[in-house]
Amino acid sequence: MGSSIILKTLKLQTRFAYYSSFLIFLIVTLAGLLFYVTISDALQTQIGNRALYLAETTASRGDVIEAFHTDNPSKSLQTISDEIMDAAKATYVVIGDKNGIRYTHPLADRIGKSMVGDDNDKALINGESYVSIADGSMGQSIRGKAPIFDTNGAILGVVSIGYLTSELDNLYFLYLDNIFYTIIIALTIGIIGSIILSRNIKKQIFNLEPNEIANLLTEKNTLIESVREAIITVNDKGEITTLNNAAANILNLPDAASIIGDNIKQHIPNTHLLNVLMNGEKQLDKLMIVNGDEIIVNRVPMKVKGKIVGAVASFRLQSEIEQMAIELSQVKQYTEALRAQTHEFNNILYTISGLIQLNASDEALTIIHKEVQGHSSLTQFITNRVKDPFLNGLIIGFFNPCA
Repeated sequence: MGSSIILKTLKLQTRFAYYSSFLIFLIVTLAGLLFYVTISDALQTQIGNRALYLAETTASRGDVIEAFHTDNPSKSLQTISDEIMDAAKATYVVIGDKNGIRYTHPLADRIGKSMVGDDNDKALINGESYVSIADGSMGQSIRGKAPIFDTNGAILGVVSIGYLTSELDNLYFLYLDNIFYTIIIALTIGIIGSIILSRNIKKQIFNLEPNEIANLLTEKNTLIESVREAIITVNDKGEITTLNNAAANILNLPDAASIIGDNIKQHIPNTHLLNVLMNGEKQLDKLMIVNGDEIIVNRVPMKVKGKIVGAVASFRLQSEIEQMAIELSQVKQYTEALRAQTHEFNNILYTISGLIQLNASDEALTIIHKEVQGHSSLTQFITNRVKDPFLNGLIIGFFNPCA
């Protein structure tokens, strides 16, 4: 639990290096173990086949068969066994009679005793040649056994040639050392490669962490959906990658996500985004018709390190833009009216101020009464005809912005 929390707090590059190194270590270790098991089985099979071949060859030799018909078979057979053991580098070569009594053995004191291992029946009874692994008088060994037949096909005895499994362990360890060094080299190369790969990946994502990428994606989606303009982006193949709801409404699509990945020409046959992808030039405030509606489009290429990787188009219905122009014009007219009324009211104030300074009080009062009377008449006129007090206040305020 604690280690997982620590890993989550690490940077992406470090986490990637840790995970990939662990994965490489696991794969290389498993491969090494599998290779070791395979080599062990192959060596064991090879040694067993070798022992069996030697046993069969020895059992078929004429001098071995002739020795069984002498008064002292051990004398001749021991010499043959020693020669074969030295030539084949075998641990032992044992030849026994049909009762399993040894005629030969590397240790002279064991000649004349019963063969150990209880694995002679298939040779002495069934006349079969085979490989077995059993515990003998010298320890566990891989042994090849073959029956000895006389000229009439009767079983005279058995030849057993073996290699101690403990001696094979030395060969296993030689291979194990090679496997260990191979694992270390492969692991080192893998770790270095994972570090280099993690750095390249970090560069490709602009050195951003996963949470930063998630935040940017959330901000991008929120921004695209918050604007009133319709927005469509395509990749360098002309496939739609982003589409907000405003664009889906203009294109009469039930679901914006349903066309992600489609080619732009499937939904806007007269699109010029593909031209922007090819020439990389901006197209601003262009008029086009989509589904019978006139729209105003801006098309801009998206570039990464000077290479065009896509394009974005933002557009709105021309009718909406015209409506905005009308509203803007009305606001402008209202502003001009307010400016004119303010100017006129300032002139009246300057006139009254000048009359007061000239001690022409009667003339000043006349102008004031005239303005008050006009204002009262306007207020009474509007009040009598418009019953909504809020609307009354709005209209009066329009005519008297400085009141």
